Amino acid sequence: MMHFYGIGYKELLSLPIRFFWTLVSNIERIQASFDVRSLSIQHVAVATGMAGGEGVKQLRDSLVLQIGEVQKVKIDPMSERLNRNQIDDLKRTIRRQNKNNKK
Repeated sequence: MMHFYGIGYKELLSLPIRFFWTLVSNIERIQASFDVRSLSIQHVAVATGMAGGEGVKQLRDSLVLQIGEVQKVKIDPMSERLNRNQIDDLKRTIRRQNKNNKK
């Protein structure tokens, strides 16, 4: 379990017992999902030899759709000017939300 989830011995010992057993029971489910994905890829690879590559394109498209849109945005924090009005608006919004949550 430590290897699968990448947690240390001390962290493992500090887990509540029910949470520990929930994590243990999910290992096989997670591995099965990886196995199903691998099997699907192997199936497409075999079918691709017969279908001329259309299966690989469909699999790639479905995987890209599952991943979603990933973008790297470079922001230079030193180039951004501090906008006092925006910060004040943010503070007011947080205070309002905190008041609403206390009710």
